[in-house]
Amino acid sequence: MTSISAENNLLFDSSLFIDTSTQCDTVLGEAPGWMEEDAKKWKKEQHRTNMIAFRLKKKQKEQKLRDEHRRLEGEMKQLTTSVQDSAAKREVSGDEGVKSALQELVVERDALSKQNLALREEIIRHQELHKALVQTEGETEAPTMLPKDDKDGWRVQFPTGVPSFHFHPWTFLGWNVYRSPLTISQADGRDLVGTKDSAIELARW
Repeated sequence: MTSISAENNLLFDSSLFIDTSTQCDTVLGEAPGWMEEDAKKWKKEQHRTNMIAFRLKKKQKEQKLRDEHRRLEGEMKQLTTSVQDSAAKREVSGDEGVKSALQELVVERDALSKQNLALREEIIRHQELHKALVQTEGETEAPTMLPKDDKDGWRVQFPTGVPSFHFHPWTFLGWNVYRSPLTISQADGRDLVGTKDSAIELARW
């Protein structure tokens, strides 16, 4: 389309033509003795000369257009090659990024697996230690457990290791005796147990 348009422009380019009528009139004006036949011959010669000049200029412009076309094609090829190279580099870079990310994920997964295994071993060790501790405490407390006494009253326990005893409430002269919190105190190196208003000495075994 570009070549056709250029040719059309060349065909209608007024700069390529020479006004032979003006020159012919000028010449005929200067030489009025010319015959009409000579004038026609001269016009024909001028027309041939103008056509040669026109074809020469047309070829020159066509050559310029072809040179410009080749130049634009070269630039297009360079741009296409540059775009393809850039795309290939991005693709390679993307592949390397994916590979690097996968390697990091594998390393992280291995580290998490090792941490998970260590944590499981620690939990199992803790459970075994807790189980052994509970069993040891049960064996230690078993001999000190006293049989249950179904009688009225309650058992008095001492944190100092003194043997416990079962206390039975009683009545005296029609008065009801109510349970009062027992306290343990020491006086002159002796253990005393009793309520707020009374105390008895405990025998040391």
